[in-house]
Amino acid sequence: MDSNRREKGAIGLDESVKKKSGTPRPEWLKRIWKAREGAEPDPVGIKAQDHPPNFEPKDPKLSMILMCAHQIRSPLASIQTALNAMRLGYVPGVSGKAVEMIAGLERKSEQLLNFVNDLLNFGRLKSIDIEKEKEVVELEKLLAPILEEFEQRAEQKRIQFQVELIKPLPSVFGHADGLRHLLYNLLDNAFQYTPEGGEISLKLGADPEERSVQGEISDTGMGIPAECLPYIFDEFYRAPNVKKRGIEGSGLGLNIVQWVIQAHQGEIKVKSEEGRGTSFWFAFPLGKIPGNLEEEQNG
Repeated sequence: MDSNRREKGAIGLDESVKKKSGTPRPEWLKRIWKAREGAEPDPVGIKAQDHPPNFEPKDPKLSMILMCAHQIRSPLASIQTALNAMRLGYVPGVSGKAVEMIAGLERKSEQLLNFVNDLLNFGRLKSIDIEKEKEVVELEKLLAPILEEFEQRAEQKRIQFQVELIKPLPSVFGHADGLRHLLYNLLDNAFQYTPEGGEISLKLGADPEERSVQGEISDTGMGIPAECLPYIFDEFYRAPNVKKRGIEGSGLGLNIVQWVIQAHQGEIKVKSEEGRGTSFWFAFPLGKIPGNLEEEQNG
């Protein structure tokens, strides 16, 4: 990170982080910054732009995506509800093989609904003026429901899910929904592509020296082929090994992650080996909290 970026990130440093400025960095934070400087072997990185990507709210492409997704979502949700009612026996005369077929249709409708929701999130996030919607975000409160969901998924899938947080997590000045998607999408990818019995870890904290939030999400899943790594942040891109295994997805999750990172003047890097797993490292400045909001927070 250049000197201008460091100076910018220093503004608005959370008091709880200042108190820990003498605390040595844990090993995983050292690895993150080594990766960012290129010391880790062959990381693929996305550096922030000087300004967030400029997407006009009236972009015809995004307007079309939002309109189509909204039109599809409502009837699709109704279809899924009806299929669910038939599968659970609320509709007379449905039994045997019909129930199996309905269960399959219900799964497909759920996959399609998830895709539509991804389109809505993609279009909505990219059509807003993110700077006008930034606010004080308490990372611990934002993270709590996300961890609760993935701890349940870990139990269901018999995955060892390790969480290491440097507490207290700081407050940041950012886009709450965007940061939620950042953490959720990376974890969702890890769980989706890690088989039963695998391992997933989340490490998150603030580095006083860099005055930034840093995180690492790693898994022992199927990994990403080396030739695919330069494209994983592209819209709708899905690696061939994922398609071959029939794992459903929109190919928008990592594109949204990239956009959120760039909109917060941050960086993200990935290291992966097919058949062994994937690690994502990310970092973004705490951001400058406007004076009036800082007074409200302290008051």
